[in-house]
Amino acid sequence: MKKSLLDPKPLIISLVIAILFLFNSSAGFAAVKTWAGGTGAGKNWTTGANWSGGTAPAPNDDIIFNTPTPGLPITFSVMPGNVTYGSLLINDGTVIFVHTSAMTMTLGSAADPDFEILFAGNLTLGTNVNITLAASAFARVSGNFTINAGSTYNTDAASALTNVFGVVTNKGTITCTTASKLLISGGSVYNHNQNGGNFPTATWDINSSCTLTALTTTHPTNGNQTFGNLSYTCPGMTTDLAMANGAAVANSLTVDNTGTARLLLTAGSFTIGGDLNISFTGSMVISNATDRTLTVTGGVFNSGGVLNLCIGGATNVGTLNVGSNFNNFGTINATGAAGCKGVINFNGNTAQNFNQSGSLLNTIDFIVNKVAAGVTFASSTTILGSLTLTNGLLNIPSGITLTINNGSVIGGSGFGTTKHIATLVDYGTGVKSILKIKNMAAGVPYVIPVGDGTNYLPVTLTPANINEYDICAFNGITTNGEPNGTAFSAAQKLNCVNAVWSVNLISGGAGAGVTMTLGWPAVLEGSTFSTYSALQIGISHWDGPNWGNCSGSGNNVTNVATRTGITVFSPFAVGKTPYVLPVKFSYLNIAKGNGYNSLNWKATCNSSEVTFAVERSTDGRNFSEINSITASQLRCAQPFDYVDNNNLSGTIFYRIRSTEITGIITYSNIVKVTDQQKDMLLTAVLPNPVMDQAQLSISTAKKDMVDLVIVSMEGKVVQHSSVQLQAGSSIINLDVAALQKGMYMIRGTFSDGQTSTIKFTKQ
Repeated sequence: MKKSLLDPKPLIISLVIAILFLFNSSAGFAAVKTWAGGTGAGKNWTTGANWSGGTAPAPNDDIIFNTPTPGLPITFSVMPGNVTYGSLLINDGTVIFVHTSAMTMTLGSAADPDFEILFAGNLTLGTNVNITLAASAFARVSGNFTINAGSTYNTDAASALTNVFGVVTNKGTITCTTASKLLISGGSVYNHNQNGGNFPTATWDINSSCTLTALTTTHPTNGNQTFGNLSYTCPGMTTDLAMANGAAVANSLTVDNTGTARLLLTAGSFTIGGDLNISFTGSMVISNATDRTLTVTGGVFNSGGVLNLCIGGATNVGTLNVGSNFNNFGTINATGAAGCKGVINFNGNTAQNFNQSGSLLNTIDFIVNKVAAGVTFASSTTILGSLTLTNGLLNIPSGITLTINNGSVIGGSGFGTTKHIATLVDYGTGVKSILKIKNMAAGVPYVIPVGDGTNYLPVTLTPANINEYDICAFNGITTNGEPNGTAFSAAQKLNCVNAVWSVNLISGGAGAGVTMTLGWPAVLEGSTFSTYSALQIGISHWDGPNWGNCSGSGNNVTNVATRTGITVFSPFAVGKTPYVLPVKFSYLNIAKGNGYNSLNWKATCNSSEVTFAVERSTDGRNFSEINSITASQLRCAQPFDYVDNNNLSGTIFYRIRSTEITGIITYSNIVKVTDQQKDMLLTAVLPNPVMDQAQLSISTAKKDMVDLVIVSMEGKVVQHSSVQLQAGSSIINLDVAALQKGMYMIRGTFSDGQTSTIKFTKQ
């Protein structure tokens, strides 16, 4: 069997033919017939004048078409009936076979069977014409071969082989049940140009292309093959069509056009060896009522279409594994029932970029599961699901914001140098990247595993309210806490950690204060700082124009520092606290009397001497000192009282400023009184002193809710309750039998924030 009609015949065959001719001059031999009938329509195959030699081709002849057709093709209207020829060569030009009734042309009965369409050749099997390869026949398609509807090309005979290097367009039927008999070679195209039909069984080279161009309501059968490149360009699709179970794509899958419908993933999971491309007219679904995974070894490029990860029920999940870059200019969503979600898993072996410039909707979780180089979110992205770091870094470039919208905790464990969210900054311009966490739960420690890509610099926040925070951590402490600020001198760095944590409260309120814990690697510690004890390590806030005093405590073994009661934010640093801990206020209470206001407070002092200044304000911002008391450490162990006799009207604010001999200044909380408070008072505790049961008299001008707290002189809350009051005077029974003997205060806080305090003694 030869591979091309252009190959020379072996010498031995020529000798055999010559000998046979000498011994039997009457025997018939296969002739070569070349078309000489010109171009145009209505051609008759059986007319001898249309062929070289003046006679029509006889069975077993070799047929050649070698007529360039810059204009009209050669179109037959009359063909022979069922016939067997030695070979058929379309060397040049366009040939269309059409017959008045069904006929089959069998190729390959002669000594050198061939069917070949060269690069300049085009052949169309039109109405009623079929071609069948004989046993052991060889076909090669380097040009264009079209099988129209109703026609068949059969390469299924024993040892038959068709090798495609050009373009085969199938609108009819290609019969082949053995993959080794039909080779779709690299660079070639198989175009399935019909609705439904059947894929021929073939061997698909990784660089071959299978395109579907005319699907409307039915997907082709026999699709459980491994294609090279697979492409859907079907603008007429009106029905969602599922790919065949067991199908695979060794190179790239392109969803170019799906009309008004969608391409559904196979009944099982699916792997793409190269890229996934979705055009602006394409729509693809990964999972419906069955959980499915689409693994893309290469990248994903959605230029404007729709990638729906899940259209199933409440528990269904559609997973997309991405091995390279992901560019989304279209829509990624999960539109199934509530609870149905999608998962995007970055798991490549090289650096990956996620460029989210389109729409990212519904519940979609993100997983970073790679080691080398990490994943970079190249554009600002809002995650409506969860974020999990399994392996590697998630990089946020300067100027980019990554938002976790629902406050879900960042998943993963074992965060560290090689696994964290790198909040990158521009040290030239000072522009930072932002990790934004919305709807952070109140009262629950939230670990934020940030760093700079080299150093792990985690932040743990325990907010008092449901809040929203922006976080960025970077290496290199500066005098103003900004990336492009003046760097600390070598001497300054000795006593601190060489890093800055930018933490901003964006929405919500700090309430009584937020607890913050910062972490760092030992390599960023100054040499002197590394020797500090727990009480010498604290967190400093940049108060402008300078860094404030460090407060809190730390641990030089685990490299963490914690500060409580934070109400002012961004930026923060870790350094050396004063050797003496600052004053800590236990409480500050106020009661309005007839023409005076009575204040009392309690503080914990560690200095040998502290001066307490009483400050007053009419707007809650600008305070003036009205009195001061200097106390020794022994005196500081007792409560303090002060009466303001200025008979002020309106709303008045008070706070206490403590100044230690070291110069450290600490402020109490701010309290206020108003003229209305005279109608909302804790008026009496009876009896006083009290043994077991007390009656608290409360006066209010309207129906109100009061929050009652009993506080010891040490500032410890020992009892708490809330009571609904009616307008007028109310008597509330209090059970104080469990209290220790001593002096106590009852503080009432009304719904508008007003407070009233009264003392009693427990016997």
